[in-house]
Amino acid sequence: MTSRRQFKKSAQRLGLTENELMFAQLLEEMLEEMKWLHVLGYSNQFLLHKHLSADPKERDAVVAAAIKEVDRHGKLHEWQQRLARIKARIQGLDEVADSEGADAGESESGATEP
Repeated sequence: MTSRRQFKKSAQRLGLTENELMFAQLLEEMLEEMKWLHVLGYSNQFLLHKHLSADPKERDAVVAAAIKEVDRHGKLHEWQQRLARIKARIQGLDEVADSEGADAGESESGATEP
């Protein structure tokens, strides 16, 4: 894992914010994993259908068991946690930007508080 300073410099070199780079990396990782999940899914479906002559009821049971395993797998939960952290950071930045914009608008209008 790179240090925060190195990560920030990498993001700046790419013309991105840290949050944008984190999101892009998460998305790249998820898409790569999804590609392999598709390959495995289609190959297993092919094997079940062609070579094992599994009936639809048996295929449904296999898919249900696979769904349970996917739910137990930690990668999906890790992605969800990473996305939640990124969203929280972005939301925090948006709130700061909104409050700074409101402060700037008040000072430009010349309004004074009683």
